[in-house]
Amino acid sequence: MPTITPLLLHQTMPAPSYSLQLGKTALIFFPPFYPDTRTEHPSADAQVVQVIIKPRKSTKRCIELFYKFERDITTAIESLLLGHIVARLPERVTIEGEGYALRGHRRPWKYGQTFVKFSWGEKELRASDDKWIFELDPE
Repeated sequence: MPTITPLLLHQTMPAPSYSLQLGKTALIFFPPFYPDTRTEHPSADAQVVQVIIKPRKSTKRCIELFYKFERDITTAIESLLLGHIVARLPERVTIEGEGYALRGHRRPWKYGQTFVKFSWGEKELRASDDKWIFELDPE
């Protein structure tokens, strides 16, 4: 199972202007991804991805860890999701941080594919094939 260290991810992406919340489902909108600015064709279409972070155990330590590192966790998850959009990642991944591990897995996002339509102004956005579920595990 791949392991990703959030510190390395900070060097490649700016911190998002939002934070994911513990125990609450979120939808993250990704614009088209252009790896080479010389081309007008994106390597990935604009997409919406569903994500949730659940505590492994609802303990005071787990909640404290999440709020101490919520920006790092949000940045790491956003980077991972972008990586999955561009080049599919394995079904299970682990993100290791200072005193915690986030264990993530993806599952088909049937609801997003079937019952919901997303748009940004006039532009229609594609629902991701997968939703991601992360479990915060204090170490």
